[in-house]
Amino acid sequence: MVERGVPLDELRAGRRMTQMEVARALDISQAAVSQLEGRRDVSLGTLGNYVEAMGGELEVYAVFPEGRVKLAPGLGGRGSRARVAGRRGGLES
Repeated sequence: MVERGVPLDELRAGRRMTQMEVARALDISQAAVSQLEGRRDVSLGTLGNYVEAMGGELEVYAVFPEGRVKLAPGLGGRGSRARVAGRRGGLES
């Protein structure tokens, strides 16, 4: 079974926030929030800022058949490392 992700506008609505409130927290326009919520491809940095504007924290995991690994901030860079979560090479089951 594949788990369906929550669209950004539904995430915001679930937090009982308007686009204008998120825009103020991000210091961008309401139109920019609308565009962000309509995009299919969003950078992790932008997504993290969006989530933080609503009082949350973005966590990213790599999921494998034998478990998952929580990835550290700064993904993909030379200094990035997987945060060890459990045993078996950082995998948690």
